[in-house]
Amino acid sequence: MVRSDKGSETDLMAECQVTFRRDEKPDLPIHKIYGFGTSTKNQRIEAWWNLLTTGQTEQWKKLFETLKHDGFFDGSDYDIIALRYIYMPVIRQQVHTFVEMHNTHRIRRQRNRAEYLPTGTFK
Repeated sequence: MVRSDKGSETDLMAECQVTFRRDEKPDLPIHKIYGFGTSTKNQRIEAWWNLLTTGQTEQWKKLFETLKHDGFFDGSDYDIIALRYIYMPVIRQQVHTFVEMHNTHRIRRQRNRAEYLPTGTFK
């Protein structure tokens, strides 16, 4: 069972989860496969996504919107392939660097959480 908030990015994830689980157990009711709801425990990941968006990906989104506005991008398959060929390696490297920095930043110890998989560098 997977549970998430009702964000714009979760519809596809929910659809995939239902497809995979029903492939395994066709009669499994949806409430045992996926649930939407509010969460007070996802604040850290939401903050991380905000950092990634504002610090890394927002500039690219604005560039691509400018290209479209100025008539250099019409959304055709050729334009999409060209943009991916030109920009994807740079964007991937920037996101990879951001993730690496996050995964190695100093964190405080997690008390009373034996099941917790530590990441980062302990203080």
